[in-house]
Amino acid sequence: MSSTSIAVCSACGGDGFVLTLFGDAAPCSACAIDGRGTIYRAPTTIIEPGAIISRTPRRGWTARDPGAWPAAVIGPGCLIGCYAIIYAGAEIGPDCMIGDGASVREDTILGRNVRLGRYVTVSYETIIGDDTVILDGTHITGRCIIGRGCFIGPLVVTMNHREPRHGWVDAEVSGPIIGDGVLLGGGAIILPGVHIGNNATIAAGAVVTRDVPSGATVRGEPGRAVREAA
Repeated sequence: MSSTSIAVCSACGGDGFVLTLFGDAAPCSACAIDGRGTIYRAPTTIIEPGAIISRTPRRGWTARDPGAWPAAVIGPGCLIGCYAIIYAGAEIGPDCMIGDGASVREDTILGRNVRLGRYVTVSYETIIGDDTVILDGTHITGRCIIGRGCFIGPLVVTMNHREPRHGWVDAEVSGPIIGDGVLLGGGAIILPGVHIGNNATIAAGAVVTRDVPSGATVRGEPGRAVREAA
């Protein structure tokens, strides 16, 4: 091996992403490590006081078996707000903002430049695309897929289980699928398994019980199209 070879940092792996680890590590000069063993890209990522990184899901807090999860991954340029919780197994892309008190559950992936407002809850096995904004108090249910460039207003509720009285039945759990460029108005409710097409608009307070075509506008309870796709 050449004497000029450069060792790869065990914290960031040299790829601009960073692992949150518990235990020994050898971060490079571009990384930092705090007293909890959280490794993050410094100075471009900021983790505010009270935030918890790589929290382990526990039986009794979740209806399903939480299993075992690797450490969370946080990209460069992120801001993790006060008292936010990033669970083990979550992946946070570059330049994301996680608001105060928000939580991101295990096996969830956030793309680049995703913005979560205060007290947004993102449940397990969810994917959120680049440049999507989700405002305060919204609940993104487990196994939901949200595309790129969406705007989701405050207090939106998404659901993934049509018959919770059955208890945890994995095959019955299906979150909404939301396309690119979708606008969800404040207080909208999206039922399990609904597909919302690209660039659709869901009015504030609408209850969406069926699929919405791309480009359509839906309002009311239950939601009805007031403008069909072009």
